Amino acid sequence: MIAPPAPRKPTVRPLAGSLLAPLIALLSLCLSPPRARAQDPGAAERILAIYLPGMYFAQIDDKVALGNELAAHLQPRSDDPHRLTPRVYATAEALDADAARIVLGLLESPHIASRLALWAPLAVAAPRGSSEARIQVYALPSIAVVSALRQHTLSTAIFADPLLPFVENFLFEGELSFPRERVAAVRDVASLLSLVSLKKAEAVAIYEDDAPLVSKLGMRALYQGPPIPRPTLAAVDKHISAPELARLRDRVLSFRSATMPALSGFRATTELPYQQLRAKQERRPRRVPPLLEIDELDAPWPLPIPPPSASQVPLSTYAPPLPLP
Repeated sequence: MIAPPAPRKPTVRPLAGSLLAPLIALLSLCLSPPRARAQDPGAAERILAIYLPGMYFAQIDDKVALGNELAAHLQPRSDDPHRLTPRVYATAEALDADAARIVLGLLESPHIASRLALWAPLAVAAPRGSSEARIQVYALPSIAVVSALRQHTLSTAIFADPLLPFVENFLFEGELSFPRERVAAVRDVASLLSLVSLKKAEAVAIYEDDAPLVSKLGMRALYQGPPIPRPTLAAVDKHISAPELARLRDRVLSFRSATMPALSGFRATTELPYQQLRAKQERRPRRVPPLLEIDELDAPWPLPIPPPSASQVPLSTYAPPLPLP
C-alpha cells in the first residue's frame, strides 16, 4: 500500500519584497521634514531669469556666471528651501514660456515697460552713479543724414514689443518713420556685430556702452536718442510677499558684478520711469509747430517782387462859400 504524500508546508515570503518596501517608502515621505520635501526636484521651481539681448557678452558663459553670482548674492543661505535657480534665456518666447515659474528677472527696460502688468521694478543698474543710458545709431559711411535711414534697414538687439513704435516714437521721437520691413531685430549684440563685420548691416541701434565695438568695424555715429533706464532687476510680485520684496531690494543695492562692469552697482527705482517709457513708445509726439525738412539747402530763395505803382490821384481842395455880409 502506497502511503499518501506528506502535506507541504506553506512557503513564508518576507514582506520586504512585497508590502514592506512601499510601506517604508511611504512612511519616510510622510515623516520627512517640510524643508526636505521643498527641495524635492518635483517641487515648484523659483527662477531668476537673465535676459539681456542688448548688452554685449563675449561668450555665453559670462551670462551664466552673472546669473550665478546674482542668485548667490540675493540668497546666500545654501539651505534656503526657496532658493533661486538662475536661468539664461536667449529669446523672449522662451522667457514667456517659463513665466509661471519666474519670480525675479534681470531685464532691459524696454522689456519691462512693455510688460508692466507682470514685472515690478526693484532696482536699476547705476554704474558710475548713472542709472540711464542712451541708444546710439551707427551707419555705413555712405549714409550721410538721418533722413536717409528710411531707405535702409535698421538692425538692433534691443528687445521692445512691438519694435517699430519703439524705434519711431521713442528713439527718433516721432521725427522719422520706417516701413515695417526696414526695422529688424537680431538675437543679441554678438549677432549684430557679426552682421556688421560681414557687411550685411547698413545701420544699427546699440547702447552707448557697446557703441565703441561698432565704430571699430567701420561704422560712424549718426544719431543719439533720448535717455533710457539701464537694465533692471524686477520681480513678479504675485509670487513674492511684500517683506521678501523689501529684503531683495535691500540686498541688490549692494551687488557688484565681477562679470559685467556695466552692472557694478544698482539704485532703487519705481515704476514711473518705465511707465513714461511705455507712454513715449505708444504715442507719436506731436510737435507744435511741426518741424520742416528741407531737401535742397542750396536752392535759391525767390526775390521779393515790389507791388505795381498805383495811379496818382490829383489833389483838390474844397471850401464852402462864405456868407455875404
